[in-house]
Amino acid sequence: SRYESLANQYQKAYDKKKAEIEKLESARKELSKQIQSYSEFRNAVSQYSTTISTDTFKGTRRDTFDKTLSKIATTMNTHQNEHEMNLAKLDAEIAKRKLELGDLGGAIGSAWNAVESFLAAIF
Repeated sequence: SRYESLANQYQKAYDKKKAEIEKLESARKELSKQIQSYSEFRNAVSQYSTTISTDTFKGTRRDTFDKTLSKIATTMNTHQNEHEMNLAKLDAEIAKRKLELGDLGGAIGSAWNAVESFLAAIF
């Protein structure tokens, strides 16, 4: 019937959206792991300045080293912030699609109710 066809269309759309959400959640999980790993590496790099003794490593070379290390830390912070913004965007997209999925779920329920009502009316 027409309503059954409509319900099936909604179900296909629902399944497609659900698969998309699962893919986005998987990407979010992987990005989160990468951010954590990057953060640990960034912390290790930023500690070089304090862990290397100034007794034997000093003067112009030490100043140059510290300046270079500072630039590296700034660049790494910028990259990490960009990745964290991407993570926030993923969170927003997942939330949006979950809302759409809920709307489709409601539409499927309404279509099946219409099928049941139609069948009850003719039998």
